[in-house]
Amino acid sequence: MKKILWCITGGEYKLDESIEALSTLKKVDVVFSYAGEEVSRIYHKYHRIIDLADKVIYERNQGKSSTIVMRLKRDYLRIIVAPATSNTVAKLVNGVSDTLITNIVSQGIKCGIDVRILATDSEKHVMADKIDGETFEITVREIDLENLQRLGKEVNVCKNAVELIR
Repeated sequence: MKKILWCITGGEYKLDESIEALSTLKKVDVVFSYAGEEVSRIYHKYHRIIDLADKVIYERNQGKSSTIVMRLKRDYLRIIVAPATSNTVAKLVNGVSDTLITNIVSQGIKCGIDVRILATDSEKHVMADKIDGETFEITVREIDLENLQRLGKEVNVCKNAVELIR
């Protein structure tokens, strides 16, 4: 039975929403980028995430070109990147595959796998949380919004986590 591969990059914004959606699924493997693991630990979300996963894959252990990339078509029916940072989105739009997650997404696109992305920088103004719980406003750069629009030509860019799991 094929699974879902859920990739977590280093974005705090939309992390809670992503975890909530992840918690509704069964048969999910989770991939942490270096920053995704770091941010999930900083915000005390790491253990919740690994408890929801069938298998956890770390970029720190696998490197940038894991054997998982070669098994995507065989093992996974969908790739989800949530949250996806503007850095990850920019790399994908420009064909840069220099991390485990950008390699997974690039190969997934080439294999015709359903790829869905929930980007942190998807609206002009977003409210983010500091580690202490205080919120603050971020103004997203135009280039980040343009990159997300361009990426939408190749993958399903979702506006919320519910769209990730439909």
